Amino acid sequence: MVHVVVGIGNTNCRVAAVGPSGIEGSPVVFPSASADRDAFIGALQGLRQRFPKAVCVVCSVVPRLTQAAAQACRSVFSAPPLEVRPEMVSWMGLRYEPVSALGADRLCVVLGARSRYGYPSITVDFGTAVTVNVLDAAGDFAGGCILPGIELSLRALKEGTAQLPSVEVPTVAPPLPARNTHDALRTGAYWCLRFGVEGIVRELRRVLGGNAMVLFTGGGAEVFGEIPVEGIITDPYLLFFGAAEYVAHALVARRPGI
Repeated sequence: MVHVVVGIGNTNCRVAAVGPSGIEGSPVVFPSASADRDAFIGALQGLRQRFPKAVCVVCSVVPRLTQAAAQACRSVFSAPPLEVRPEMVSWMGLRYEPVSALGADRLCVVLGARSRYGYPSITVDFGTAVTVNVLDAAGDFAGGCILPGIELSLRALKEGTAQLPSVEVPTVAPPLPARNTHDALRTGAYWCLRFGVEGIVRELRRVLGGNAMVLFTGGGAEVFGEIPVEGIITDPYLLFFGAAEYVAHALVARRPGI
């Protein structure tokens, strides 16, 4: 079975087909700020031609776009999609309070990590916000933490001060020390997040007994591949694989669509 996954994030929307052999082609990516029903229809139509019997699933953290994506799925595939809802999960433990407050993206990331790599694991998803998500030795979601991403940190500095400028997000590690305000902002945002992730991962590994896998995913994962933590695996498609895994379980349980 092929699953068409609509991933809706705060910065970008991504649409991809997941088949038995993995991701079918390259995901379609477009900005969330300009997304609407027509944008989703445009992204889905090509997949409909290739996979007319695919099952659609929506993984959204932007409520205003969830219904637009659902309407597009109905229009293109003539069937309602499934929506990823953590409170519907019964096949694994979710130690989070309340479960309904767990982001659909975080759930899909750990489901992807669980199905593809096993557990225990620590998955870091580099998006608008950076989330650290833990699967314990039993394969249950054991919590994690949320940090601001680099772009969010730089925006906060610009909006919260009188004189600091807007600067572009670094795509490689900036050198230390910085010798002007522009570089100081980029360097500070990058190294703060890098050292924060490194420290959190090391502490979580200690808590979990030292043998947890470390997985990096999300749009910013490549920038942080040099973090000196042993055995990091970078997989940019964990959310897609996790959404497909959710569908496999949800269909068995006959969960409703949107």
